Amino acid sequence: MGHIYKVIAYFLIYRAFVVEAIERPYTELAVAEQSLRQDEERFRRALEAAPNAMLMVDDTQTIVLSNGRSDALFGYERGDLIGKPLDILVPDTLKNTHKGLVMHYMQAPSDRPMGADRFLHARRKNGDLFRVEIGLTPLAIKNRTFILASVVDITGRLEAEARIEKLIYYDSLTDLPNRQLLKDRVNQLIANSRQNNALFGLLYLDLDRFKNVNETLGHSVGDRLLAAVAKRLQAAAGSEATIARVVGDEFVVVITLKHEEDAARLARQLLAHISKPYSFDEHHLALTPSIGIALYPEDGEDFDTLMKSADMAMQLVKLEGRNDFHFFAKEMQQRTGRMLQLESALLSAIDENQLHLVYQPQVRIADGKVIGVEALLRWNHPELGAISPAEFMPIAENSGQIITIGALGPAYRGQPSQTHAQSGSSTHDHVGQPVGSAVSSPQPHRPGERHPDRNRTAPEYLELELTESAAMLNPDHAIHILQTLHKRGVRLSIDDFGTGYSSLSYLKKFNIYKLKIDQSFVRDIATDVDDRAIVSAIIQMADSLGFHTIAEGVETQAQLDFLRERGCTEIQGYLYSKPLPADALDLWLQKISPWMPDKVDMDCC
Repeated sequence: MGHIYKVIAYFLIYRAFVVEAIERPYTELAVAEQSLRQDEERFRRALEAAPNAMLMVDDTQTIVLSNGRSDALFGYERGDLIGKPLDILVPDTLKNTHKGLVMHYMQAPSDRPMGADRFLHARRKNGDLFRVEIGLTPLAIKNRTFILASVVDITGRLEAEARIEKLIYYDSLTDLPNRQLLKDRVNQLIANSRQNNALFGLLYLDLDRFKNVNETLGHSVGDRLLAAVAKRLQAAAGSEATIARVVGDEFVVVITLKHEEDAARLARQLLAHISKPYSFDEHHLALTPSIGIALYPEDGEDFDTLMKSADMAMQLVKLEGRNDFHFFAKEMQQRTGRMLQLESALLSAIDENQLHLVYQPQVRIADGKVIGVEALLRWNHPELGAISPAEFMPIAENSGQIITIGALGPAYRGQPSQTHAQSGSSTHDHVGQPVGSAVSSPQPHRPGERHPDRNRTAPEYLELELTESAAMLNPDHAIHILQTLHKRGVRLSIDDFGTGYSSLSYLKKFNIYKLKIDQSFVRDIATDVDDRAIVSAIIQMADSLGFHTIAEGVETQAQLDFLRERGCTEIQGYLYSKPLPADALDLWLQKISPWMPDKVDMDCC
């Protein structure tokens, strides 16, 4: 029995070892498979719990894993991305770029850290494109390489950053670069120009008398006008130029140049584009720019100096009459200094009565009789001497001091009436004839202006004289004011006719009594064919419209003969008399007989 038990014991031990030897591989495999399944499940749960959209791609660039956030981000149902090629999430134009990026990380060591974030375009199931930030990590599993991608939609963030950048660097009204971005671009251009020895120009543009638009029509119309100007600047300058709105109604255009004259050509284009009429609802506006040009490196080697030089050139255009362009020159610094000196001195000139009137007779050509006088403003400074109205009147208008000067009018305008009374004229028909008053460009746009009451002159004895450029700045508004004055009995005339941009359709609506031919055309009519043609055309047009004409600056008999032949109504100039002080005018009038005063024409220049 003992032997049998021993055999059984050996058999059981043998069987145990044999069975264990046979079953052990299957048990270990099951445990390994179970462990793998557990690892895979943990990995899936980790992917699902990740805060970002997660994708895993194999070495064939096929998606093998995705979490719910990834499915939702790209617009797919749960699990639909698995087995799909990566290309379905990539815009067609960028597929090669994405493939190259994935292959780069496939070949990387498996222990390398998370790849640097990249900003790429992605495509949703419906075809919409959006921006993503993606991080890539290579994984080695069973001798195969996979790429784990973390994807974040950054479209909203980029849009917010773009909005912030636009607020910092762009003008909200015109969408043009502001001064800060302009400075950055000019500095870049300076750096490039230094390396390449290149030339570029900076054009500083200011809209003439733009503030009158805001004051009379409101800022909403002014804003629409600025936006329209911005579009015209872009159309005229082209895509290669940088166009910026630096402040208010001031713009800057910066462009590379082959030659200096290219800047002049561009300035002419800008003048032509900006000066075309504007229409907003019932408003029809005329606008002109003044442009100053500075060249790099001649006029400045940094942004601030170039801006200052171009600004000085622009101010010179303002002084010379606006609606033009001028290059910067060194002597402009001296002119600008004098301009500031005169602006300061003008304040004390008003308080210290340095301004006074002189009077120049106006003569009817038909019978050679005096029909009135034009009052001209003069300034004698105790240190600077006599200062020309052509120099100080633009300064007065730009600084706003013209309004104060205009308010001084009643102190002067009594003098011609006294002169008239002293002239001894007994002709009843000519007693109390109209008194003329020239109006500076800002004045007709001032709300509530009441010239007849202000001058204490009855409307039927008042003649207002308005420059052509002032009338055409805002013709619709001028028509409204001039028609109101006309109904009150005030005579109206246009000064310096031919120097502006009048539209005949507007001119007829102004209820004009008289056109004054500018002396720049009269000066050479005896010898210059073009001036003769211009003056003849003005006289003929005025006659056909029923206007009187008066030519200023007549100095020779030849000029008078030409004007008489062409049918001009009246003249004034040194041929008859220079401008005279009131006392001298009294003596002059006493020597001529009879004097037939139709009006006294008040002017400021």
